[in-house]
Amino acid sequence: MYNLTITYKKIMKNKNLVSLNIGLSFLVIAVSGIIMYIGQKNHAVETLHILFGLIFLSFIGFHIKNNWGSLKKYSFRSADGQKKWSREIIVGLIIFSIFFVGGAFKIPLFETIAHGVKKLANTEKRNDNPKYEVVEWIPFIIKKGTTEEQILKYSQNIQKEFFQKQAGFFKRDLLKQNDSTFVEVIYWKTKEEAQKTKELLHTEINTSYSDIIRFQEPKNTTTFFSINPTSRSK
Repeated sequence: MYNLTITYKKIMKNKNLVSLNIGLSFLVIAVSGIIMYIGQKNHAVETLHILFGLIFLSFIGFHIKNNWGSLKKYSFRSADGQKKWSREIIVGLIIFSIFFVGGAFKIPLFETIAHGVKKLANTEKRNDNPKYEVVEWIPFIIKKGTTEEQILKYSQNIQKEFFQKQAGFFKRDLLKQNDSTFVEVIYWKTKEEAQKTKELLHTEINTSYSDIIRFQEPKNTTTFFSINPTSRSK
């Protein structure tokens, strides 16, 4: 217990150690806070933000204790035998108050700055995700004896060998309804491009994968859903 007390006091009084940890913690808090604000939240970023926030607060306490005498000198000055707020502390409090009130009460200027940073960060992501207009729904049944590993291999192969070569292809999902029924959900940029590929897709599946899957209704197995541009999530 004695050794722990000595170690604690050494850490607390080591100004270089305290200042370094304050600076590093602040850097992590600032970067993780901006990342979360622009919408890139994940568990690791949130955990780092909280942990380094606690470290920052702890070392701020050490810093205040180590520099209490200096802080009082910065904050007050003597004039005519009386203690008054120093110019530095007044300017610091004014700057802090302006930004705190501006952010907390959503003053337009500060809202514009904050949303401008968020919009700038999201611009490239939006440009990299072109819109799609049509979703194609193709249910199929796997044949008896077909394993899930074979279906996953089918999905990888048809993605590489067929879909990625088609004009207007946006993305696709393979859904599992039950042990024997799956659905291909394919997203196309336009309905024309989707319809042009319909017969090619049926031919590709019937030719290359007929030993493991079959369509539920070969004559009417594909359904197209048009996406209303005004209701699409951004």
